[in-house]
Amino acid sequence: MIMRKMVKYIWLASLLAGGMLLAQDAAGEGNASEDVALRVKIDTSSARTTLFTFIYAMDDFRRGVESDDKLLKARIDDALETFDPVGQPDAERAREAAMLLKEVLDRIPIELPEDADMPRFWRINNSPIMIRGMESGPRAGEYLFTASTIQKAQSLYARYQHLPYQEGREGAAYTQFMEDQKARQASLPIATVSTSSPRETMRTF
Repeated sequence: MIMRKMVKYIWLASLLAGGMLLAQDAAGEGNASEDVALRVKIDTSSARTTLFTFIYAMDDFRRGVESDDKLLKARIDDALETFDPVGQPDAERAREAAMLLKEVLDRIPIELPEDADMPRFWRINNSPIMIRGMESGPRAGEYLFTASTIQKAQSLYARYQHLPYQEGREGAAYTQFMEDQKARQASLPIATVSTSSPRETMRTF
């Protein structure tokens, strides 16, 4: 039993490392975002592929934040394809939830069950993070992060942020992204308010 768990952890680590190596290779061959675009594949046919679709997309997003590459940063929208659309928040909140979820996943050990043992409701490492098989609706047959997982992203991050990253994992550059957003907002010109006439007052209102 211990040996089986070790093998699973090693297998998971190798897949994560493989994704990082692909990203590094792309970065070393001219335009990183173009190379990444060529290998993008969104696969939600199983809980396993959904997890890695999300992880790889968010790793690309992190690299985009660090290098200010717009195409790589846009990969966060591919990560959102792994979310249950029912009850999903607006796009901005959904993207923040994706960043927070990746920050949590990179801080906890992940043990993948064998394919034959993979349940339709998979709770990752006994955490509140769940992936479930959709049984109805336009995305029936796909495996997606549950709506409750997405809604709890902020509280999950508050619960796990004190933990260090697992070996080989680097989060989602959440802090840097939020700081960049605040800096951009602070640099925007402040609109002037004119009350010199009823017309100008109404236009400002």
